[in-house]
Amino acid sequence: MDTVTLERDGITATIALEGAYVTSLSDRSEPILYEKRTIIMANGEQKVRGGMHVCLPQFGPGGTQTSLAQHGFGRTLMWRIVDSAPQYVTLRLHDTLPQEYHALQAEITYQLTDSHEFKATLTLQNTQHSLLRVAPGFHPYFYTNGERVEVDREVMYLEELDPAHFKRSVQYLTLQERKIALASPKLGVWALWSDNKGEYVCLEPTLAGFSFQNHQESLPEEELQPHASRSYDFTFSWR
Repeated sequence: MDTVTLERDGITATIALEGAYVTSLSDRSEPILYEKRTIIMANGEQKVRGGMHVCLPQFGPGGTQTSLAQHGFGRTLMWRIVDSAPQYVTLRLHDTLPQEYHALQAEITYQLTDSHEFKATLTLQNTQHSLLRVAPGFHPYFYTNGERVEVDREVMYLEELDPAHFKRSVQYLTLQERKIALASPKLGVWALWSDNKGEYVCLEPTLAGFSFQNHQESLPEEELQPHASRSYDFTFSWR
């Protein structure tokens, strides 16, 4: 089995074990997330867009001090199911990690917690004697068929969102189709982005934005101490 499906009160979420990737989320067949797919760019390059994935161990570029790819390795490696029920699944990172992160253990739980709510919880554990630098995030592609969105009370046009805009506080994303309430207590830097290659806009909770690119040394909040664990929640609901 390479995917798992969650269902509750007409809501359906499909999660792929490769990348612990939420490939679709819909409410009575109406998309909440833009479904994951491959898009052919103007220059012929292929880009994967849609769904929602974890950014692990970092959000954004890996910077010159690491060998990490954009948004890290969490979205490309295989995860395995460690617990599941019709409304939730817990996945554990199963593939071999890069050498500098071989001691990192990671789990993700996806849950339909209410009739119009989806929750993701990332739990990281450092099993070694020295600290690990982690600055994770989540990367959802919310479906929208309009040219503009409203973040809290600020109106922004999709054509203005590449490169990303960063915000310190976000509560609501208002689209043409619905209003989405978002919360992530420990991931307090939000990236608002769209490249206008499909019907989506991304409002992404991150620990510290592009910190791996912008800082050669780790920030205090990025330091996962030896034998310590830490969890990060991201919840969004819609109406």
